[in-house]
Amino acid sequence: AYMAGPEQAGSNQNWRQLSDTIVTITATDKLSFIVNYDYGRGDNIGLTEPAWWTGWAGYMRYAVDDRHAFALRYEWYNDAMGFTTGTVQQLKEFTATFEKRVATRLITRLEYRHDYSNQPTFVKGDSPVQAQDTVAAGLIYVFDSREP
Repeated sequence: AYMAGPEQAGSNQNWRQLSDTIVTITATDKLSFIVNYDYGRGDNIGLTEPAWWTGWAGYMRYAVDDRHAFALRYEWYNDAMGFTTGTVQQLKEFTATFEKRVATRLITRLEYRHDYSNQPTFVKGDSPVQAQDTVAAGLIYVFDSREP
């Protein structure tokens, strides 16, 4: 996908552009992979050169059986000019997810996520830190428009 257009009020001169590319590979009926790459650019925003940012992500999902699956994700984001986050930095994250289908339309998920940066961009208490961890539990109800 490619999106482009003016982003500043009252001006059609300064464009922002974003390219988003996704490749999905279904290796088997149980194993799949996704690679995602983004590139963005903001023209003439008051800097000496156009701002740009980029990122990529890799995903892997394995279905153990009809009810259990796990997934791994790694993401990397480079805000080389501090345009999108306000800080020149590289952000990264790793996520591991365990999924269990408890009924036909009901799924539970347990997830651990580790975010980190080369700059102290997260807050712990009153102090800026370079990393944070998150544990989440979710309950998902699946709606299916194909069923009456």
